[in-house]
Amino acid sequence: MSALQKTKCKSPYKMKYSAPTQFKGANSKNSKCWDGYKKVGTKPSPSGTGETVNDCKKI
Repeated sequence: MSALQKTKCKSPYKMKYSAPTQFKGANSKNSKCWDGYKKVGTKPSPSGTGETVNDCKKI
């Protein structure tokens, strides 16, 4: 068995991006709230990039 086969992920979930460098960050347009949380609006990103992120509250 090769080293690549040993490290290959067998998860049923697929990443939207093939490489981490293609991911530009989560914002209110491309993400959702965690299970058990509900979106109640949006708020400015805490990182100060000018983007908006989901404002999620626990159900």
